[in-house]
Amino acid sequence: MLIKPNLIEIKNIDGDTLKFNISRLPAIVGREIIAGYPTSMIPKVGDYKVNETLMIKLMSYVEGYNGNDEPIALNGYHMINSYVTDTTTLMLLEFEMLKYNFPFLNFGKHKGFIENMTEKVKVIAFDVISKAMKNK
Repeated sequence: MLIKPNLIEIKNIDGDTLKFNISRLPAIVGREIIAGYPTSMIPKVGDYKVNETLMIKLMSYVEGYNGNDEPIALNGYHMINSYVTDTTTLMLLEFEMLKYNFPFLNFGKHKGFIENMTEKVKVIAFDVISKAMKNK
C-alpha cells in the first residue's frame, strides 16, 4: 500500500510518456535507503549488489501502469524490468523517489544525479573523518 501516492510522468528514451505512482517510504525503510544508497553508488568504493538490493526495495514503493491503465506494484526484479522500459527511465524514477522522500537533500536542478550524490557523500565523509581524527 502506497503512502501519500504521487502520480508522475517520465519520458523514456524512446520519447514515450510513462506514468508511475511514487510513494512516501515508511520511516525505517527510508532510513535504510538513505544510509546505504549514496555510498553504495560510488565507483570503486561502493557495492553494486547492496545498491541493487536498495533500488529494488525503493521501487517496491512504486506502481507502474499496464496496458489497461491499471496500477501494478513494482515489487521485484522481474516486475521492475517488465514495466520500466530502460535504464535511463529507471534512474529518473529512482531520482524522483529520492527527491520525494528526502527533500532535505535539496537536489540541485542544474546538477546531475551522480554529481549531486557524490558531492553530498564527500561532505559526509569529510565530516566522519574529521570527527574520527579529533577522537584520536
